[in-house]
Amino acid sequence: MVLGNKYSMFITNTLNKLFSNGSINFKYSLLPITYYNESEYISDSFKLAQSGYSYIVPALAMGFTQRDIVNIKDLENDILKLGEKFIPLSSAYTQSAQA
Repeated sequence: MVLGNKYSMFITNTLNKLFSNGSINFKYSLLPITYYNESEYISDSFKLAQSGYSYIVPALAMGFTQRDIVNIKDLENDILKLGEKFIPLSSAYTQSAQA
């Protein structure tokens, strides 16, 4: 990822020179995903999402764009109301403590 990190720094610096101001700074980064670690990276980032971290990273690793993710979630939640129809199975993490 040495070349990828250098490319990210170049894009970040260029964006900040052109468009940043006192309250806005940009950061461009490439996810460290290759053909060889794609499955492991998606699995690890999904485990982190289950623990409360960003769920965008596994979706991006699978090839979705940020716009695709937002559109899919809007469709599922607002239009189809799938959150009300499909309730996840209970697990040790989703159950509340009951006496």
